[in-house]
Amino acid sequence: ADERRRYGSVAELIADVERWRARLPVTALPATWRYRASKFVGRHRWGVGATAVALILLSASTLIATSSYVRAQGAKVRAEARFGEVRDLSRFMLFDLYDALARRPGTVGERGAIAATSARYLDRLNISGETGIDLRLETARSYRRLAAIEGLPGISNLGRPTRSTAALDRADAILRPLVKEQPRNVLALTELGWVQADRWLLHADDSQSPVTNRDAKQWFDAALAIDPTDISARLGRLTTERN
Repeated sequence: ADERRRYGSVAELIADVERWRARLPVTALPATWRYRASKFVGRHRWGVGATAVALILLSASTLIATSSYVRAQGAKVRAEARFGEVRDLSRFMLFDLYDALARRPGTVGERGAIAATSARYLDRLNISGETGIDLRLETARSYRRLAAIEGLPGISNLGRPTRSTAALDRADAILRPLVKEQPRNVLALTELGWVQADRWLLHADDSQSPVTNRDAKQWFDAALAIDPTDISARLGRLTTERN
């Protein structure tokens, strides 16, 4: 045996025994970090265990938070992409392409196909309260434009007032929850005013005409109370005054 590891006296042996019983490092063994660590864990097994559990929970919560952030960012990117698609659809199919075809005779069939395709695309968006505000507004505007080309007087329409009413209903269903959620959103208030104004234009001679026109005025007035300079709301208010 290594002479240096031998106890010099009984007192040293007894001291090592006491250290062993107390789960402390003994002098008879090499004082490596692993040996000292094992003795520390042996003396504080509950504390070490609790710390380990806490670290595991912290790591798990960090992983969950990171995963949630990544999912949220992914959802934001997808929402922005959907917004771009709706905007591009609205500008090209419902405005540019339709207006270009409307100036050419014999294109009723093609314009009808544009309206049907646009309606299917808009319906597949599944707009809900979790959808971004910009996307909801853009989709409502697209439905209102669809209503115009389906049957609103004043433009070259397809003569389908029932489908026009359905498109206005869909725009209304998007805008009312948005206004309830953000009662000071001028864009939403104004767009809802135009939906009601379009209803009046579509059914100007029925018994509900005065009520519809009054509703449109109220939405425009609500928007102007927040922003008196809003051009669209002012124009809408003037339109309802003439009716």
